[in-house]
This record gives sequence, C-alpha cells and structure tokens, in this order.
Amino acid sequence: MNYSENKLLSANQLKSWDQFTIQNLPIPSIDLMEKAGKACTDWISNHFPFQSSFHIICGKGNNGGDGLVIAHHLSKLGKKVCVGILPEPKTGSHDFELNFQRISSNTYISYYSLNPDSLQHYLLQEDLIIDALLGNGTNRICEGQLAQLISLLNQTSNTKVSIDLPSGLACDSYLNNTPENTIQSDYTLTFQAPKLSFFFPETGKFAGKWEVLDIGLLPSFLEALTTPYHHTNPVFIGKKLKKRGKFDHKGNFGHALLIGGSPGKIGAMVLAGRSALRSGIGLLTLGIPTGNAPIIHTSLPEAMVMEIDLSSTAHIQALGTYQSVGIGPGLGMAKKTQELVLHVIQNCSAGLVLDADALNTLALHPEWLQYLPPNCILTPHPKEFDRLFGFFPNSFERIEAQVKLSKQYNCIIVLKGGHTSISLPDGELFFNTSGNPGMATGGSGDCLTGILTALLAQSYSPKDASLIGVFLHGLAGDLALQSNSMESLLPEDCIQHLGKAFQQLRLLSSESPTFP
Repeated sequence: MNYSENKLLSANQLKSWDQFTIQNLPIPSIDLMEKAGKACTDWISNHFPFQSSFHIICGKGNNGGDGLVIAHHLSKLGKKVCVGILPEPKTGSHDFELNFQRISSNTYISYYSLNPDSLQHYLLQEDLIIDALLGNGTNRICEGQLAQLISLLNQTSNTKVSIDLPSGLACDSYLNNTPENTIQSDYTLTFQAPKLSFFFPETGKFAGKWEVLDIGLLPSFLEALTTPYHHTNPVFIGKKLKKRGKFDHKGNFGHALLIGGSPGKIGAMVLAGRSALRSGIGLLTLGIPTGNAPIIHTSLPEAMVMEIDLSSTAHIQALGTYQSVGIGPGLGMAKKTQELVLHVIQNCSAGLVLDADALNTLALHPEWLQYLPPNCILTPHPKEFDRLFGFFPNSFERIEAQVKLSKQYNCIIVLKGGHTSISLPDGELFFNTSGNPGMATGGSGDCLTGILTALLAQSYSPKDASLIGVFLHGLAGDLALQSNSMESLLPEDCIQHLGKAFQQLRLLSSESPTFP
C-alpha cells in the first residue's frame, strides 16, 4: 500500500481501476474476483475464528460473485455455509455464473432462492451474515422486495459483515439511506480504498467498522489519477513533522498570540493555551479581558499574558510581531468584541486561526468575509458552518459548499465532525481518520485551536498545520481513550496525551505500518 496515495475515488474511477488492472496486469476478471473473495475470507476467519456457521446473501452481480467465492473458501475451512441468492435477474454476471457452477457442486454448501419468507426459514440465530447483495454500482434507492429483505435483516441480532459496501449504500452519493433500505453492518470489508460515503454521518453509520483490503489493483493507475478528495493516515501525517536541531532555541519555534475569554469562559483560553504549549511552540501570549491575568498565571505559568481593554484596540496594533494568531475561544459576542474580531482580520499578516465566537461574529457580519487574509484557517462545527454560509440539508451538500467556499475566500475550512474535513483554496479536501466520539464535549475545539495556532507559529504551512493539527488532536484523543471511557474523556486528557501522539506519529511514519 502506497501511503502517499491516500485518494478517495468515485464509483466510476473504482470501476476503471478494476478494468485497468485486468487489461494491464493482465489478469482475468474471474481471477481478480477470486483474490477479492479470498482476502475477505482470510479477514473473516482471522476475526471470527470460532464462528462455525455463515449465511451469505448474494445478488447476481459481481458483488454476489464475491460472496460465492467466500462461500467456497469458508467451506474448505470446514465451516457450515448457507447461501441465499436473489432470483432476479434470471442470469447473473459472467463471473457470478462461473462461481455459481463451482458452489452448486459443493455438497458442503446449501443454497436457496432468497426472499423475505425463505430468509426467515433458513437463517439461524447463530449465523454470521455476509452481505453480498449489492456493490459499488448502487445508484438508486432500494425498493420493493429488496427493501423488505434489507429491513428484515436489520431487525436480526446476527453480526453482519458487508462486502465492499453495505447493500443499499452508494459509493459517493446520498440515497436518503435508512434502515429500511440500507444494510446496517457491523463490519465492512472494502476493496483497495475507502469509499467517500464512509466519511459522512448520514451514510458512514451503515458501514460500521470498515477495513480496506488490498486485492492487488495496479498502483500505477492510482498514482496517475487526479481526484479532489483524500483521507489522512498516520504515515502521511507523520512524514510532515519537522525535526529539531541540536542548536535550536525557543526563537526558532515561533511566538503566537491567542485571543479569547470572557466572564465565565476563561477556561476556554486555559485549554487553548495548554494545547499550544504542548504542541511545540516557542513562546505564547494569551490576550484576555482585563482582570483575569491571575487565572492564567496560576494555571499556565509558561504563558505570557496581555490584558485586553475592549474599549480600545491600540494595545494589539503590533500583530505583525507574532508568527501566528488564534482568536475565538470563549470570546463572547459583545459589540466591542465583534469590533476586535474585525480589527484582527483586517490587520493580521501572520497565520490566523478563527474559531468559536470569532466565527459567530462573522456569521453576524458576512460582509467581513471579504477581509479574510489569504490561507487563514476557519474551524467551524456544522452548526457554525451553517450559520456562516447557510443551511445545508445533508453532509454531502455541505461538503460541496465547503470546497467552493474555500476557493471563493482563499481560506482553509476545518469542518469539525466524526471525520473532520479540511478544504483548501486549491479545491482539495481531506477527511481526517483519527479521533473518537469521546471527544464530543465542550473544550475540544479550544484545544484544536491551540494546536493549530502553535503549528502555524512554527512555520508549518497553513495546509500542513491543518492536516497535522487535526490528526494529532484526534490521535491524542484515541490514546487518552485507552485509559478512559467515552463518557469520561475530557479535553484535558487529550492535552496530556499530545506528547505520546507526536511520538507515535514519528514512530509509525518511520516504520511504514501495514494498515491504512
């Protein structure tokens, strides 16, 4: 697996990759199907070694053919295998029919014509269900008897493993997916590259835990392919980290200014400041409302304090003395505070991060978006994004808008979520793959702001600062979860694991691990 090629492909591009491999390796399509089915069987037997009975539900396309290959190999392992096959169409794809001939003469495999009644007759409570009904070609909502089958399967308590995609889920579009028309899988074994739909909350929830299986498609196709969508991995991110020299000093790692805090919300600045200090910054100044310095001096003795009188911006005229500026955590929405946001946007020539109330201020004054400095970083969650740019009915439409808006305003948008998406002014978009639901708590965004601001101060490009910062933040949360529960995880736990996250990224990038 080439970890620099972390591209997300459309359904048509994935189909072309198959054909390119078949023609140029060369390899017969039936042999490629055999490799895919064998890879799935190996994964299933490794993860469910004690499972004795399997129920495979197959359509008559190539996804169903993959299911038949799995049936064959499971039977060779001595497993009990029952296969349900959709009656329509009467004739399946060429490779499906070849594999059906093979299993039809296998006395260790039973098969039947699949419909809601026959499924209830043949399915056993102890069976592991393998879903090979529909694959990468899905482009319309499942209806009729097929939808009845899917709904029935979702009502069972059986563990479900989908092949390539959960049946009913499209690779790269939203089909109003519900449990009545889309298989709710526990695991999805997807071929060669993750699918775009895995990264959206409306569709990704159907995939469960997904694994990418390498089935030997030619990498030269991917290397030459242009696509706007990418995903991150620890090797890709780790290789972007800078190394420190023996004679480096604090002046080499930048001076940042973090502006925020308001009555009752100074804690947001403590979290942002502590995250920045744990992310390698040389010097940090916190700009907070007058009268709150003792809180910072007590909790963050490593940081300097600049008390801000909101009746004047004269004391922060020298924004150019900082290598980066972050504004927003706990800032509040007072009129003078809004004027402060405008002042920073119009006068900041350093790397700039806008979060929380800085974004809410822009939502009240959308005309100020024209003043955003090039390559500044905006970090909204979905509701803040919608306040800024208008309501979007689903994540697919929101992502499309995100890409366009990054181009329009020449900025980087970090749209926070289960798979935070990072859009760049050149039209590229990256989905982050670290982090966990335990991080869905107040203060997590403040930590991210501190990390991003610190990386910018260390002369990382805005693109690399965004990619590294988001992944690092999520990885710290994953490491913290090892000694916490989802419910108990706090932003402070993530901050305490930033050091281990840096260590792990450097280690993994040097060892080139065998997982995506």
